[in-house]
Amino acid sequence: MGERESPLQYTLSKRLLSYILLCSAAFAMLATAVQLYSDYEGDVSEIGKRIQQIQSSYSESIASSLWLVDREQVYLQLQGILELPDVEYIRLSAVDDQDYEVGVRPETDSVIEHSFDIAQNEGGEEQLLGRLHLVVNLNNVYARLIDKAVVILFTQMVKTMMVSLFILFIIRAMVTRHLNRMADYAKNLNLNNLDEPLALSRRETRLNKNDELAYVVRALNEMREAMQEDMQKRELAEKALSASRENYRALYDHNPSMFFTVNFEGELISVNEFGARQLGYDVQNLVGQPIGNLYRHGDSESVIYQLSKEHIEEGKLHRRDVQMVAKDGSPLWVRETARVINGRHGENQVLIVSEDISEARQLSNQLSHQASHDALTGLVNRGEFERRLRQLVERAHVDDSGHALLYLDLDQFKIINDTCGHVAGDELLRQLAGLLKHKVRKGDTLARLGGDEFGVLVENCTMEDAERLAQTMCDVVASFQFFWGVSSFRIGVSIGLASIASGSGDYADIMSQADSACYAAKDLGRNRVHIYRENDAELARRFGEMQWVSKIESTLEQDRFELYFQPIVPIDNTRLDGRHYEVLVRMRDVDGNIVPPASFMSAAERYNLMGRIDRKVVSQTLRWLSLHPDHLKNLSVCSVNLSGQTLMDDDFLEFIFDELKQWNVDPRKLCFEVTETAAIENLTKASDFIRSLKDRGCKFSLDDFGSGLSSFAYLKNLPVDYIKIDGLFVRDIVKDPIDYSMVRSINEIAQVMGKKTVAEFVEDELILNALRNIGVDYAQGYYISRDQPISRLVTD
Repeated sequence: MGERESPLQYTLSKRLLSYILLCSAAFAMLATAVQLYSDYEGDVSEIGKRIQQIQSSYSESIASSLWLVDREQVYLQLQGILELPDVEYIRLSAVDDQDYEVGVRPETDSVIEHSFDIAQNEGGEEQLLGRLHLVVNLNNVYARLIDKAVVILFTQMVKTMMVSLFILFIIRAMVTRHLNRMADYAKNLNLNNLDEPLALSRRETRLNKNDELAYVVRALNEMREAMQEDMQKRELAEKALSASRENYRALYDHNPSMFFTVNFEGELISVNEFGARQLGYDVQNLVGQPIGNLYRHGDSESVIYQLSKEHIEEGKLHRRDVQMVAKDGSPLWVRETARVINGRHGENQVLIVSEDISEARQLSNQLSHQASHDALTGLVNRGEFERRLRQLVERAHVDDSGHALLYLDLDQFKIINDTCGHVAGDELLRQLAGLLKHKVRKGDTLARLGGDEFGVLVENCTMEDAERLAQTMCDVVASFQFFWGVSSFRIGVSIGLASIASGSGDYADIMSQADSACYAAKDLGRNRVHIYRENDAELARRFGEMQWVSKIESTLEQDRFELYFQPIVPIDNTRLDGRHYEVLVRMRDVDGNIVPPASFMSAAERYNLMGRIDRKVVSQTLRWLSLHPDHLKNLSVCSVNLSGQTLMDDDFLEFIFDELKQWNVDPRKLCFEVTETAAIENLTKASDFIRSLKDRGCKFSLDDFGSGLSSFAYLKNLPVDYIKIDGLFVRDIVKDPIDYSMVRSINEIAQVMGKKTVAEFVEDELILNALRNIGVDYAQGYYISRDQPISRLVTD
C-alpha cells in the first residue's frame, strides 16, 4: 500500500509548532521579565549605594567649604557630584540662607530624591551648616533595560525558531508520517483484506520496539485479528442458528407436549404436530378453529374465560387439569400451563402447553382409592371412615339429623388365626366383608378399621333401625361357617352401637362410645349388640377405663410417674440382711395429687400400656440407684414388678440389658417380681425370660403364689428365688385354719425347693407371730411399714 499524504497531514505539525512557539515565547518573556527585573533592582541598588557614598565621601569636604564660606569651592564640589551617573540635580541649602544649585531638575516622576544634613564638628559638638538635596533620574535606567530586553528577546526568538524547526523535523520523521500510514491502513481496512497486518516503514530497534506507535500498531493488528475471529464466530453462529431453527422446529413439532398459541378471541394461531396428532387432527385443520371445540362441552366456556384478558395477567403462569376431547370423541386428561406472550407483531397471545396425564390421572384415582380403602377386603379404611364420620357429625350438628355408628369386633377370630395361620385369617376377613357388604344400604359406609374390627356408618336412620341392622349383622356372622381345608369354624361378632345426633359430642367421643359399647357386648357374653346409653353402668366402667388411658398416656409423656417403696424384712430377727424392699409406682395427676395404682392398673392392662409403665419404672429405678451409690452399696435386694404383657415383649430383655449397662447397677441387687398368673399363661416364654436374666445375676420372685389351681405343679418349672405368698391366705391366717395350712404347705415346699418365702399383707403382730411359727422367711405389709416415696431411703 503506497504512502499517500493526507490533506491534513500538516495539521498536527502546525499545531505542535504553534504550541512550541507559544510556550517558548511565554518562557522567553517570563525569563526576560525576570532578568530585567533583576537588573532593575540591581541598578536601583547601585544608585542607593552611590547616594550613600556621596553622603559619606562629600559631607566633610562640603562642610569645610561652607565653614570657610568658600563659595567657589562649594560649587566645584557640587559639580563633581553632578558628574556621577544618573545624578541630574543638586541643591545645597545653607543655614545662612544661601542656596547652591547645579544641574537641571528633570521633569519626570521617575526620579529618586535624597536629602541629608551637612554639619561641622566644632569643640566636640555637631554644628549644622546646611542640607544637601539630590535628584537621581531613572529614565537612564529604563533606557538601558529596554535595550537589554530587545537583545534578549531577539536572541530567544532565534533559538526558539531553530529548536522548533528541528523538533518539527523530528516529529515528522518519527511520528506523523507513521500516523498517516496508520490512518490510511484503518481507512482501507475491510472484511476482504483482514489477512494483511499493519507494518510501519521503519526499522525496529530496542528503543522503538515498545513505544506508543508500536503499541498502536499492535492494537490495530489485534483489532484486525479480533475482527477476523469474530467473522469466523459469526459464520459458525449463523450455521448454528440455522441448525437451531431446524432443531427448534423439530422440537416444537415432535415434543411430547402439546403446544397451542391462541389469541384472546380463542382462535388457534398455531399448534405443533404432536398436539394435533394426539387429538387426531391435521395441523392445517386446527389453525383458525376455536380452541373451545377441543374441550369437553362443560369446560369450553371456562376455557374462553381462562383466555380472557381479565383473567390471564401478563407474566403469570396459570395451571389447571382439564379434559380435552379427541376427534374420535375419546377423552384426554391434560395438565395445562398458560401464559401471555408477545406475538410476532407485538400483539398479546396466549401460549398453552398441555401434557397428557391420562395415565397419571388413572393411577392417581387408583392411589386415591388405595389410600381410602383397605387392600385386603376392598372396604373403606379407618382414615376414610373417620373422615366420613367427621362430616356426618358436622352435618348432624347443622341440620339436627340422626345417624348411627356400629363398631364390630369379631369373636374367636384369634383362634382361627393362630390355628390355621394368617392366610386363613385374611380369607375369613374377605368372606365376611362380602357378606356384610350386602347387608348395608347403598348410601351407608362399611369399613375395616383394623385387624378384626369393622365399622358401619348408618345415615339418616333411627336408633331402632340401626339396632335392627346391627342384629342382622350379628345373626349373619353367627350363621356363617368358615371352611379351611378339612376344618370348619364358626365365629361371632360383638357390636357396639352409638347415636350420631346434634348432642352426641365430636367424632372422637362417638368412636369412644361405640368402642366402649362393643367391649361391653364382649364382657356380657359376646356375639351380641350393646347400645351406648348415658346411664349404662357397664359402659360407665368401660368409659372410665378409657379416660384413664389418656391420663396414663399424658403421665408417661410428662414423666409424672413416681417411685415408692415398701420394706421387706426378715421375720427371724437374728438375720442381718441388708436393705430389702419392693419398688412401687404411683401416678401424680395434673393437680399434684398422688393416684394409687388400683385406679389405673386395670385400664393399663386392658389397653396394653403396662409394658410402657414397666419400662419407665425399671429405667427410673436403675437411674435412682446409680445416683445413690452409698445406698446401693448397703442394698441387699430391690424388687421390681413386671406385668404379663412385659413377659411377652421380645424386646424387653434387651431393654433391661441396655439399662443395666447404662446405669452400671449390679444385677445381683435386682429382683424382678412376676405374678403366678402371668408366668403360667405362657410357661415356656416366662421360663426363658427368667433364665436369661438370672444368667446375668438378677433374682426373681413369684408374686401372688397360691392363687392358681395348679400353683405347685408349675413351681418346679419356674427358676425363681422367692415365693410371695398370696395375701388372701396371709390376711386371715390367725382366724382361718385352712389359710394357715395353705401358708404352711407353701412354705414347706419352698424350703424343700430351696426358695425363700415372703408373706404379703402382714397387718398386725398376731399375723407376724403366726408366720414366725410357720418359718416364713420375710414379711411385708402395713404392720411392717406403709409405702413411702423412695427418696426417704436416703433421707431417713
